[in-house]
Order: sequence, then structure tokens, then C-alpha cells
Amino acid sequence: MYGPVLGVAAGWILALIVKYCRRRRIMDQEFESLVALAAALLVYAAGEAVFPNSGLAAVIVSGLTVSNILGPAAEELRRVKGRISRFLISILFMLLASDFPIGSLRALWPGGFLAVLALMVLVRPLNALVSTYRSTLNWRERLFIACVGPRGIVAFSVASIFSMELRRRGHAVLADQLLGMTFLTVMITVLLSGVIVYPLAWVLRLTRRKPTGLLIVGANDLAQRVAGLYDLRGIPVLLMDTNSYHCTRARQAGYTVVEGSALDGELLALQDWAGIDSLLVMTPSVTVNARIAAYTARQLQMVMTYAADIGTLPEETKHLAQAGALRAFSQKVNINEICQILQQGRGALRSLSLPISAEKRPYFLPLVITDKNLVHPYSPDETYPDGSEVIGMEFEQPWPNIE
Repeated sequence: MYGPVLGVAAGWILALIVKYCRRRRIMDQEFESLVALAAALLVYAAGEAVFPNSGLAAVIVSGLTVSNILGPAAEELRRVKGRISRFLISILFMLLASDFPIGSLRALWPGGFLAVLALMVLVRPLNALVSTYRSTLNWRERLFIACVGPRGIVAFSVASIFSMELRRRGHAVLADQLLGMTFLTVMITVLLSGVIVYPLAWVLRLTRRKPTGLLIVGANDLAQRVAGLYDLRGIPVLLMDTNSYHCTRARQAGYTVVEGSALDGELLALQDWAGIDSLLVMTPSVTVNARIAAYTARQLQMVMTYAADIGTLPEETKHLAQAGALRAFSQKVNINEICQILQQGRGALRSLSLPISAEKRPYFLPLVITDKNLVHPYSPDETYPDGSEVIGMEFEQPWPNIE
């Protein structure tokens, strides 16, 4: 009882400290992580001092309390916890293995090896299939889980505790057999899983495709047209904007939207960027576009970066080039006026093949270029082969630019 009560109190205090320091910008993320680690050790020591064997419960409840109070803002602490956990597990594996007599594996041949084989071929698949019955997983995913399931530090550490207790009671041979069987199970399952996991996922068609998704900074009408071309092909697309009105309209249109600044590192760290490897910046400010193209692309390690060129001066246009961004659509696009035209219903989507004759299509604004099921923002800085399909907006009159 003492452990959980102490954990709730300590977690509440730590969460208040973290929120206060973030609001006042007193601590950076690295120092915040050290504070959280120190707090966990302090809570454990205090729990053990108050009541023996209550320290672990106190730390667990403390972590749950912090996570519930901070919500998504605790994501950075979770990442730190993951790194520390992997480090400590690696150390624990080495310590446990150093106490294991490797020669005892010979005594397990062939019975022990056959038992591990039965565990992998019979027990584990049956356990996985029963556990996932009536779940949302398809048969490929269930089969993958049944075939890949390495045993790790939990089994090894528990077996070590039992083996020490068996030795204390005078059953040294039985203790060696238990530890040997567990070590053999961990070794074989880990090695086999490491070898077959990717080929098996490929055969079952469970591998993640090469990321082709797009983050669009700006949720205006033109950005939604581009997002629609990605969404139509089932390609991940995420809209991000500080304008609440644009975000609301984009959500109503069915798009995934993040309301906030793309220059906010903490906000970026909270998002799921799975499948997204390209950035398209199309805000009405060339200065903001250049800053986002430089900062956000580096922060998220984007493969390709595009930005709408809305500069009125050559110096402003150079900012995008210095940020390593390719121009999107065409030269010097007036986004605000184009959005007004789209709101009036005066533009229509068209699909054309390269080369596009400026005389036959004088009012065509290219948006994306497609290659089979892949889509990329169109850029005048890139060269495309003849016959490539280009999708864009066609207007009844010249679309506005700033030239």
C-alpha cells in the first residue's frame, strides 16, 4: 500500500515540476531526462526505506501518474525511458550470461534441443493463434506472430532467480538444467528470429513499403487539392498549419491535420511520421517557407523538400535554395489569390502528359507528377521524361502570380 501511495505523490510532484520548467523554459530536454531518471531512483530508494520491497511498485505508479498528467507531452520521457531500458537490459544480459556455465549445454543434447524445437513448432504457434483469435489481425499477421517470438530477458532473469533458489535448497543439477534450457531457448529463438524475420515478412507481404508520404505545411485550399491527390492513391499525407480556420476545413474534408507550428520541435516529436519522407511547404510567407524548409526537413530527416516560391525579390527566392528546397508547382505562385479562385469553383483538376504545350494549355498549373502509384510534387527544378503524367489545376483565365 505504501509503494503506490508514494508513487502517486511523487509522480504528481514530478509532473508539476516538468510542466512548470517547460512553461518557463528553465530546462532543456537532456536535463529534463536526467531529472526524470534521478526522480525514479529517488522514488525507488524512498519506497524501500519506508517499506521493504515497495520501491518497484512506487516507481511504476509514479511513471503512470506522470504519463497521465502530461499526456502526449510525456513522449520525450518515454523515448528516454526506452533508451535507458535497452542499455540496462544489455548490461543485465551480460551479467546473467557471465554466470552461466556454457559447458552445461552439452548435457542437454539431444533432449533439450528437441524440447526447444517442440516449443517453437507446437507450443508457440498454438499460443499465438489462440491469443489472436477474433482479433483485428489478418491471417498473415497471425501467422507471422506464430512464427516469430523470441524469448528474452524476462525468461532468462526469472530462470536465474529460480536456479539460485534451487541451488540454495541443494538441487544444483536441476538448477543447471533449468538455466541451461532457458539459455538455449533464448539463444535459438533470438538467432532464428533474426534470420527469418525479414524474409518471412516479405513472403507474407507484411513489409512496409518504401516511404512515399508527404507532410504539407499549410492547410489552405490549394494544399488540400494536393493532399487529395495523395489520399486518392492511399499514400500517407499530413497537413500542418497554425491557422485554425484552415485546419478545421481540412479536417471536415477528411484529412489528417496537425494544428501548430512546423518550427515547434516538441510538437514535431509528438507526431507519428511513419511512411512520410517528403516535405512540401506552401505558406503565404517566403521567409517562413525557407525557415520551415531548413529546420523541419532537418529535424524530421526528410528525403525531399519542396517549397512554393512566392518571393517578390531574388534575395527571397535564394532563401529556398539555401535551405536545400526545390521549387514546387511553378515560379512565383500567388497562393492566396489561387485559393480565392478555388473557393469560387473556377479551377478544375486535369491530368496531362509531358511535354505540355504552353500554347494549348496556357492556364494550367502543375501540382504533382505521377509514376505508377507514386506521387511527387511537381518542380520546375527537376527534369521529367516525356510521357510522364502531370496532374494540376486548369483555370479559365491566367492564374495569379507575382511577376
